[in-house]
Amino acid sequence: MDDHPTSITSTEADSAQSGYEIGYKCPPRHTQFPKGRSGNPKGRPKRPEGISLKGLLDGVQRTQNGSAFSRRELMVRRILNDAMAGNPREFRRFLDLMERAGLFRREAAQSRGPIIVKTRPSAVSDTPELSAPNKNS
Repeated sequence: MDDHPTSITSTEADSAQSGYEIGYKCPPRHTQFPKGRSGNPKGRPKRPEGISLKGLLDGVQRTQNGSAFSRRELMVRRILNDAMAGNPREFRRFLDLMERAGLFRREAAQSRGPIIVKTRPSAVSDTPELSAPNKNS
């Protein structure tokens, strides 16, 4: 048998007799799936169980010194420490947590009128520009 590309194999000869041409999107009949049988008999794999956020946060965590804290408390402590260190993203996250928990106090204003700020009256002699005129000019 030649390894020449024009040689015809037995499957190509059978398909030529039956009128079925092998080519693009037309595989040989013996390689096609039989009727009623899938190409993926086991099907798509099941989705793995997700991680429960509640279960993750409700656990207890031991610290380096051996004391036990809830994971929620440790997360809030970390956010608070980062916020106090000057991290603006963590500060915003801390404010969001405070608002969600309802820990902001909303106090009504005591007066409905304008706010008056009393300042110390300045004496004319306190400012050098307004004191005695400069004789050099």
